[in-house]
Amino acid sequence: MVFLIIYLLGYFTTLYGLHRFKKFLGIDHYDGPHDGYDDYDDWASNSEAYAAWSLAWPLLWAILVITGVWYALCTISSWMQDRA
Repeated sequence: MVFLIIYLLGYFTTLYGLHRFKKFLGIDHYDGPHDGYDDYDDWASNSEAYAAWSLAWPLLWAILVITGVWYALCTISSWMQDRA
């Protein structure tokens, strides 16, 4: 339950930060010219892009942590095998 609360706080904090500092970060141009030929970007609007990024950053960190743990375990295993 605590993790869900932390996740929700992080989600809304990220969403607020993206909206508040969009000009500073240079991410205020997702709303392009949607005039039939929609090849400007993959996002329908800024709100869709910001919501997706707010959901994606925890997944990125989870993947990085899992990958790091995997490489650490492989390194320790290799070290123990070479030592024996």
